[in-house]
Amino acid sequence: MGGAPRCSRAEGRARFCGQALEARRIRRPASRRGRALSGRAARVRAAYVDTSALAAVVLNEAGAANVARPLAAFERVLSSNLLEAELRSVFAREASTFEKRFVERVDWILPDRPLTLELSRVLAAGYLPGADLWHVATALYAAPRPEDLAFVTLDQRQATVAGALGFETLPAPPTRV
Repeated sequence: MGGAPRCSRAEGRARFCGQALEARRIRRPASRRGRALSGRAARVRAAYVDTSALAAVVLNEAGAANVARPLAAFERVLSSNLLEAELRSVFAREASTFEKRFVERVDWILPDRPLTLELSRVLAAGYLPGADLWHVATALYAAPRPEDLAFVTLDQRQATVAGALGFETLPAPPTRV
């Protein structure tokens, strides 16, 4: 049936947008299922997305292309409901209209207890400001074994801490020559 539908440039070229939302219901070919983006066998089929990454995609900001494709490859996309508040704030700042379709693919992680243990674990790996700390702690709550979940962010400090905890971080940081 060909490839997944594509979003227009204005929609951010992501499966979070418009017609491409339907693509999430299409199963990937068996040759791609269960494979990591690097080509190695993968156990990771879900990703936690931070606001920095999703905002870049839906607003077509710098880094959007590096986020949209890897994010679309995951079977599940998870996040704290803090993402919605942060994303709505970004849209208000930009005088743009927030649309529910931007977060329709996200499975919300709603902890049923304080994240004291996860917050402590994250801070032991490195300092993060409050919202970034909350996102990484929520990802730990969702996946006590970080190697079972990818962490998608454009925030370098957050990626460094998430990587130190064992999450595969995407997009991959730029390599230095």
